[in-house]
Formats: sequence, C-alpha cells, structure tokens
Amino acid sequence: MIKKLLGYLAYYTLFPQFLVLILHKIRGVKLENPETTYIGYKVLLDTTMPELITIGDSCLLGREVSIFTHLDIPEKKAAEVRIGQGTFIGPRAIILPGVTIGKYVIIGMGAVVNTDVPDYSVVFGNPARIFGKTNA
Repeated sequence: MIKKLLGYLAYYTLFPQFLVLILHKIRGVKLENPETTYIGYKVLLDTTMPELITIGDSCLLGREVSIFTHLDIPEKKAAEVRIGQGTFIGPRAIILPGVTIGKYVIIGMGAVVNTDVPDYSVVFGNPARIFGKTNA
C-alpha cells in the first residue's frame, strides 16, 4: 500500500526533480546514479513490483512513459525490466515486462517495446522495431 502511495506521489510530482527520484528509490526502483537520471512528469513505474525495475546511469525518461514489470492478461507474468546507461525513452513510450534495453538506446515517442533492444539502437513503432544505430 505504501509503495503504491509513493508511486502516485512520484507520478504527480512536477518539481523538484530530486523528490521524484527519492520517492521511486524508496519504492524499490534501482537507480544506478540518481544524480544523472531524469524521470519526466507522469512517468508510471510499475505500482505493484517497482523493485524489478533497474534504470542505468544518465538515462532520460520523457513525459508519460510507462514501464510495467507485470501483466495479468492473458496470464500472470512478472519479469525484470532493465534500462541501460545513457538511454533516452521518448514521451508516452511503453516498456513491457521482461525487456532489457541496452546502452545508449533511443526509443521514439509512443513506441511499445516488447522485446530486448541491443546497445546503440534507435527504435520506434508499435511494436518497436530497430530503425538505426546511435553513435555514442
């Protein structure tokens, strides 16, 4: 119950940014370096099992991104979600359970990521597909 309450507080907190990161860290989200990570307004990090989310160093999650670690349809499934260092996730992108996103990945706005994404990739679409590489 407390994790869900903290999750809703983090979801609606606009300023200051460090407060959002502190709330998510208390909930159990693994942040490798909170000082270099940005989590945008109304980002939903799974309210039931936030401890299964790992966010790497220097990541940016745009507005209204949703990251799920569990689904109940068609059957219960829970799996860890890992986001690699230097990754940018565009506004309203959705990350589904069990996905590992590599280092320096760019995920386009509104993408639905349901499979692993290799390092240095540019992905977008529904379902998300690789459309290029980044130069990191």
